[in-house]
Parts: sequence; structure tokens; C-alpha cells
Amino acid sequence: MPTTSLWSHWLGPGGRNRMAQRSARLCRRALAATMPAMAEPGSVRFLPLVLVASFLTLLLTIVRTLGEALQWHAKWFASAPGGSMSLLGIVWLVPLFGLLFGRRAAQIGSRPPFLAAFAVPLLGLAAIIAAIGWIGTKLQGQALYDGMATLFCGAPAVALLGLFVWPRLFFVTLAYGLFARIPVAVVQWLDLTQGWGTHYGMLHPSLPADLAFDAKLRLVTLAQFGLWVPFTILAGTACAALGAATVRRA
Repeated sequence: MPTTSLWSHWLGPGGRNRMAQRSARLCRRALAATMPAMAEPGSVRFLPLVLVASFLTLLLTIVRTLGEALQWHAKWFASAPGGSMSLLGIVWLVPLFGLLFGRRAAQIGSRPPFLAAFAVPLLGLAAIIAAIGWIGTKLQGQALYDGMATLFCGAPAVALLGLFVWPRLFFVTLAYGLFARIPVAVVQWLDLTQGWGTHYGMLHPSLPADLAFDAKLRLVTLAQFGLWVPFTILAGTACAALGAATVRRA
């Protein structure tokens, strides 16, 4: 099938239901995959930590949404596309909780070779960041939309590097990534439908100005699960390797 036809199939007017159904199936499979891993002996110790991390992340998401919608101090609650690297972004929690996840894993005896657990996810993350930079600076209009959508569909495959180097942490960071990003996806939908004007509903300025609502919603949803969840897995696993290194071997 030609590329244009493929994207028309999934991203065109008739693709909304297909995309929603496929996303729902993927989420069910991902959640089902995390449950056996979290239920393994020793993994029960991860559950409270993951739930606390997810709750704190949710609180930060709520505070930031309120701050941007009510136009609080712009230094902390910037509503520009991408969030302007705000210090209140939940992205900064990933290294912190990654360190804690790694320490907990080492305490229960899960500790792969440091170099593999640290360097391999980091290389995968660097590849995704490089692709983002190239797509964001070299493409415009519909080509940019297609490039971003392609990246968001391909990044999860790169995140599988974490599964090969540290399976336990892969499922832990996957669970945390989903718990962190599902609320953001809901906020994005509310922003686009209610016109809150937060960064969650802002798109890259080089995208087509006349982009339809369905196309905007598909792209921002793909970004949450196809970019930020893989980011959480890769960055979280690399930081977990550092955290595990701080725990003395028995």
C-alpha cells in the first residue's frame, strides 16, 4: 500500500474508529503484560512505589493544568508548545523515580550488568531525540505531520531495548509510563474540546494551520503513548541502572 494511502487509512477522516479500537487493544495488552510481572515474587514491593509515583505525577499534572488554564506565573506555567521545558513538567520525575525503581530492584536481587542497563537504553533514547530534532527542523506542513506520526509509531519498538536488558524494569517503567500519561491524554482531549489554552493542546507551529480536530487529537494522543511512554521506559531504565549501582551487593 502506498505511504499516502496508508496514512489516509489510519489518519484520514475514516480512521478515527480504527485508531481508537487499535489503541484500546494495545493498552489492554500492555496493562495485561505488566500484571504478571508485577505479581512475581519480590515484584509486589514495586507496586506501592509505582502507585505513589503515579499519584505524585497526577498531582503535578493537575497543578500544572490549573496553573496554565488560570494563567498563573508564566515562569512556572508556560503554555507554549512543548511546555518550554517547565520545571513543573512531569518529565523531570522520570529520572527521579527511575533511580528509586533501580534501588528497589537491586534490593530484591534484580541487577543486570551496569553497562548494558545504562548504555543501551541511553543509546535508544538518543536515537529518538535525534529523530525528533531532524523531523522538527527539516519538515513542515503535512510532511511534518506524517513524520511525527511515523516517529510516534516507531519509538515503541526502540523502547523494547529496555525489555532485553532489564525485563523487570521494563514492565515497571511501562506501568508507570501508562499511569503517568493516561491522565495527560485526558487533559489534552479536554483542552482541545474546551479551549483551555494550555500547552497540552498546542501543536508544533510548522504543522498545517488548518489541521482538523480529529487529526490534532490523533497526533497528541500518539505523542503521549508513542513518544512519552517509550521515553519513560528508556530514560527510566538508564536512571534505574544508576540507582541500582548505589546499592551494595549482598
